[in-house]
Amino acid sequence: MIVARMQKMKAGNLTGSQKHNQREFKNHSNEDIDQEREHLNYDLVNDEPINYQEKVKEIIESQRESTRAIRKDAVLVNEWIITSNQLFFKDMDQEDLNLFFETALDYFSSKFGSQNMAYAQVHLDETTPHMHLGIVPMSDGKFSSKVVFNRQTL
Repeated sequence: MIVARMQKMKAGNLTGSQKHNQREFKNHSNEDIDQEREHLNYDLVNDEPINYQEKVKEIIESQRESTRAIRKDAVLVNEWIITSNQLFFKDMDQEDLNLFFETALDYFSSKFGSQNMAYAQVHLDETTPHMHLGIVPMSDGKFSSKVVFNRQTL
């Protein structure tokens, strides 16, 4: 059983998401995080830690055709949590885990464009492996979460 859940991230959410995903906090409020296993985490899109605000801005500016200002309350990223239950991952080795998350990234990249993948942070330092996948909602030069992630798509 694969679980995928989406959250809408506005400008005010991105910094907190970045700090959580890239483990920038030294004291975690999430007790499931094992700090001794943080080195196992990795990002399938970026080779090193990034600034989410800057990366999202680059993605939007590289494709957006409109010159109108982006609303302050706009959804900048649709963050998907890709995971399953502990039993699903129980007997997987590192290679199988990598393949699971790479396959998920490939699926979303083919549907929404690899150029729109801001980050794909895999967490192996918690109770259940999972990936935070940040997708900038761009399509045909338009920036709109409502258009990209509409009822039909979901």
